[in-house]
Amino acid sequence: MRIGYNSAGREGNAMFKLDGTYYHAASDLHGWNSSVTHVIESTTGTIQGAYTAEYTLSGTEMDYSHVTQTGFFVTVKGTRQTTVIFAGDRWADFAWNGIGYNQWMPVTGTGARPQFHSVSQWQFNATTGEWRVGPANNYLLNPGFQADRVIVPQVQGWTNVRESGPSSIVTNVNGGANGSRFALQIGAAQDYAGGVRQQITVPVGTYGLSLFARTTGSLSAAQVTVTDAGGTSRTLNVPASSGWTRRELAGIPLSAGTATVTIRAASGNGYLLVDDLALVKTPGDTPPTGQRYEAETAPAVCQGTIDSDQAGFSGSGFCNGTAAVGAYAQFTVNASAAGTATLGIRFANGASSGAARPASLVVNGSTVGTVSFESTGAWTMWVTKTVTVPLNAGGNTIRLDPTTAAGLPNVDCLDAAAA
Repeated sequence: MRIGYNSAGREGNAMFKLDGTYYHAASDLHGWNSSVTHVIESTTGTIQGAYTAEYTLSGTEMDYSHVTQTGFFVTVKGTRQTTVIFAGDRWADFAWNGIGYNQWMPVTGTGARPQFHSVSQWQFNATTGEWRVGPANNYLLNPGFQADRVIVPQVQGWTNVRESGPSSIVTNVNGGANGSRFALQIGAAQDYAGGVRQQITVPVGTYGLSLFARTTGSLSAAQVTVTDAGGTSRTLNVPASSGWTRRELAGIPLSAGTATVTIRAASGNGYLLVDDLALVKTPGDTPPTGQRYEAETAPAVCQGTIDSDQAGFSGSGFCNGTAAVGAYAQFTVNASAAGTATLGIRFANGASSGAARPASLVVNGSTVGTVSFESTGAWTMWVTKTVTVPLNAGGNTIRLDPTTAAGLPNVDCLDAAAA
C-alpha cells in the first residue's frame, strides 16, 4: 500500500518506530548529494494506517543530516530509555572517512516530534539506551562546508552577513584544507565587508576554536568571532597566508544558551578562505589544586623581562620572554615522591597575528612533549593549559622552550599537583 507521495521523488527510504509511532524517512532524489531528512508519521499507531503530510526531521536542516542521506535505523530499547540510531549514508570519499561509511547519530523523542542530534562525537550505553554528547564533540554544524556538495552562494547552516560592497561575497569553492572537497570563500574584486555567521546551542563551559585558513590579495580584516548568549565576544584575527594554515583561539568562556560564530573579512581585492572549523569544549582554565610557582619569583628563570603591564596576572608580574627560538621560561617544582604530576601553565597570547606560540616541554633536561600556546585573543586574557609530566622526588626543572622566532607567550605562573 502507499502511505505517502511526493512528486519530486524520494530515495533512501527507511522506517523506525519510537514511542508507539511509526516514522517513514527519506532523502531528496538527487544522487550522491546529502539531504535533509523528510519524514511522515503514522496517526493511528499502525504501520499500514494513515500518515501525516511530509515534514523535515528537526535537526537535519543545518547540515543536511550531518552531511549524509538516510540509510537505515537501529532502535535500541534500553532499560531506561529507547534511542533510535540514524545510520546516515555517505556515498563518496569527500569527508576523509572512506566510501560508503555510515555516520551514526541519535534520534530521540524529545517533544511532539522526534529530534535528530547532529553530533560529531557521542557516547552510548547500549544497556540503558542512554547517550550523552562526547567530550570532543564539535558544536559547529557543517564546519567543513561540505553539505551542499555543489557550488552555492548561501552555504547550508550559515547565514550571509553583508556590511558593504556587492550583494554576493560568499560562496563555497573547490579545494579545501586537508584534501576536502570544499571550503568557504569570502571576498570580491572590489571593496566589500561581510561574511557568514552561525548560531548554535552550547552548554556552559570553556571552549577552544580551531580552523584552517588561507588568504589571497590584501585584506584589511580577517577574523573569526565567538559571542556567547550574554553578548561577550572573543576574536581570532587571521593573518595572511598563501597556504592552508591552522589557527586556534584558546580559553573561550561561554555561558549556556545560544552562541554565535561569525567569520568576517573586508578588503578591496582580497579573499579569505576557511575550512575545517571546530568549537570544542575544553577542560577550561581551572588550575590543578597544589603548589603555585610564580614566573617572577626565584628560582624561576625568565629569558626576557618581568613585566606587569597586562592586567589579570597573579603575583607581582609575569615573564615576557624574548622573541627568539630558545628564549625559555623555567620553573623548579618540588615533588614529595616520584610519580606523575599535573601542571597548569597560565599564559596569555594576544599577538595580532593570531598565531600560536609553540614550545617544547622539557622536564629535567628531557623533552617530554610540546605545548601549542594558542591565541587567547588579548594580552589581558589569561588561560591555563594543563599537561601531565613525570617528576622525580625532590626538585625538578620544568622548562618551556619556544620553537619559533616569536618566542613564548606571556607566562604568568605554573601550578603543580600530583596526578
